[in-house]
Amino acid sequence: KVGGRTLLDRVIDTVELAGCERIVVVVGDHSPGVRALVVKRLGEGAVAVQDPPLGTAHAVLAAKDALADFNGDVLVTNGDCPLLQAADLDPLFALRAAGTDLAIMGFKPVDGLLYGRLIMGADGHVIRVVEPKDATAEELAVKACNAGMYCADRAALFGWLARVDNNNAKQEYYITSIVGLATAEEKKVRVNFAPENAVMGADTPMQLAQAEAIFHGRARAHFLAQGVA
Repeated sequence: KVGGRTLLDRVIDTVELAGCERIVVVVGDHSPGVRALVVKRLGEGAVAVQDPPLGTAHAVLAAKDALADFNGDVLVTNGDCPLLQAADLDPLFALRAAGTDLAIMGFKPVDGLLYGRLIMGADGHVIRVVEPKDATAEELAVKACNAGMYCADRAALFGWLARVDNNNAKQEYYITSIVGLATAEEKKVRVNFAPENAVMGADTPMQLAQAEAIFHGRARAHFLAQGVA
């Protein structure tokens, strides 16, 4: 937990504040506790089950039926980013409103070892995303990394996802593949760079401790700004 809330609670809070009309949480069949939390907060219709887990593209595809009657933009976020704030997501919606077909959240971490690299063209458009295990030495030197959050029209998003293959080192269906598919269709793919703290995960005890420290620092700064000593 961070700030007395579960990681998932905090992400749900954030997307609600960002104005998302409908929230669908993809859970594994092995996670009854997570499913129970989602049902308690959002109802049974907010649950999509990924079984078996075959990658990130496969996970988002699990939500297709739950969003079949939804017309509009779909925002894909991670469930383990407790420091993400609604304001961090606003630029993705702004990119969509400005005519971007696929908006991506990026960041420039101090250590990019584990993150996919954003390969960009001279015009600033994202051409593709390369996972670390599939990257060349030159690609690994790229500082721009993928934060794993996307925004696109529902029909376009699920159309790309349906065409993703698992021809990669891990033989998984990566959601990052939709960038190359969109680029091949000459769609506009652009990135907004967020601070590393905003998109950091909390998957290990060390990361959780770091997130907790940042959260309390933000809280102190907020109350000091309000004149609370």
